[in-house]
Amino acid sequence: MRTKMNMRVVFWLVSLFLCVTTVSVQAADKIVIKATSIQMPTQNIGEGLMKLKANIEAKLPGRVDVRAYHSAQLYTQTEEIAALSRGEIQMAAVIGTGSLPIISPIFQVIELPGMFPSKEVFMKVIQGPTGKELWAQCEKKNIKVVSLWEAGRTQISNRKGIEIKLPKDSMNLKIRPAGKTYAALLEAWGAMSVNIASEEQYSALQQGVMDGIFTAVRIIHERKLYENLTNLTDLGYLVTRCTGILANNKWYNSLQPDVRNAVEKAALEAAESMGAVVDQDDEAAFKAIAGSGTKVYRIPEKDFKIWQEAGRKVWPKLSEKIGREWVDKFVQASDKTR
Repeated sequence: MRTKMNMRVVFWLVSLFLCVTTVSVQAADKIVIKATSIQMPTQNIGEGLMKLKANIEAKLPGRVDVRAYHSAQLYTQTEEIAALSRGEIQMAAVIGTGSLPIISPIFQVIELPGMFPSKEVFMKVIQGPTGKELWAQCEKKNIKVVSLWEAGRTQISNRKGIEIKLPKDSMNLKIRPAGKTYAALLEAWGAMSVNIASEEQYSALQQGVMDGIFTAVRIIHERKLYENLTNLTDLGYLVTRCTGILANNKWYNSLQPDVRNAVEKAALEAAESMGAVVDQDDEAAFKAIAGSGTKVYRIPEKDFKIWQEAGRKVWPKLSEKIGREWVDKFVQASDKTR
């Protein structure tokens, strides 16, 4: 009797060992993908990261473990690119025009104001031969551009009751720019560029430290800055910006073909989905801002060329580090695509 019980115990222990071993082996066989974003899941790029995770896991059920770290949990913007290049993480959803120039200033070419007449032309160019030639430069730093989407429309606004219909209407206004490109434009138009910390914008508008803001319309809406603004002008795609899903190039190329194809499709689908969300969010932002009492002005198509010409006047200054070769390539590609 005791012998039978001992045999049962041994059998049970062996079965338990085999079960645990099988689970451990299966877990070890899973492909671990660490992916990051500096944005929160409620923001477009952070949401794109979570969409990427869901898409990959749906296409490769049981074969991958996608660990998504949003809200700059692991890295700052600069650290994120360096970590991706080193292979500490496998993928990242990034602000392309903010992150890629960290690799090389040539990537600022896509943000040159007045380069593209519309979002449609912009997307065709950056996804076409000229765009692919540019993104291939990332591979020199061991980074692969997997998918892209446009980051939304730009606006210029003020608290002084001035309707900015043409660039000259911004003259002498104290405006906070979103970056160097925006600052160069303000200087060219005769406005004053003011350096105010992001978290201080609301109070700076209230106190008159600055008169307005030159940035994405969603920022105005999300941070309720419109509460201190009287007028806002929709500049459309005068300054084009992109968002991207990147991968460590060595890791990406090491994947089995079926896995790599699934990851690529997952990233492309995430980009398509989030690109559509950007359009919806922009329109919702303009509607909400107008509903708050801030007067919204939309530039007529006939006047957009005036803004484009005004934008191109700053190219010599902005192109110094980009290189004339890349500027010419994108001008030609844009002209051919129209």
